[in-house]
Amino acid sequence: MKDHAAPMRWIADHDPLQVVRLTDPVIDALGHDARSIYVETYWTPVLGPTSLILLRRIAGWLETKPDGFPLPLGPTAAALGIGHRGGANSPMTRTLTRLVTFGMAAIQGDAYAVRRTLPPLARRHVMRLPGHLAERHRAESERPASKTVAASPQPVVASGR
Repeated sequence: MKDHAAPMRWIADHDPLQVVRLTDPVIDALGHDARSIYVETYWTPVLGPTSLILLRRIAGWLETKPDGFPLPLGPTAAALGIGHRGGANSPMTRTLTRLVTFGMAAIQGDAYAVRRTLPPLARRHVMRLPGHLAERHRAESERPASKTVAASPQPVVASGR
């Protein structure tokens, strides 16, 4: 299990966060845009909705500000509909820490680096998806990665199983 306390303290002590892009040549070439339907469909049950919404927003902001930007935690938390009373245990700090825990962000020096492209789900994550999503993921896994951002999400309907 990863140590959550160190990133939580670091995030709480760096408000506003200086956000930069986290790059990985392999994931950037073969992965899925953070705003893609793949990420929305399959990463939401893994990361949780708040972390995923924040990740998608940061990805969009990094597209317009590729050299990075300051992210004030209080206003960002308010925009997400979560609390930020400051400190290491605020919902905003926990959301940002969750992205670090799952490798979607990293602390790099004095910056909070965030992926704009996410890897395909690892097998251990696919095994924890609801049955209908796991089946759908297996069926789609042989198709190439989605690099485009969809205009609207496809509805996800559970099978009658």
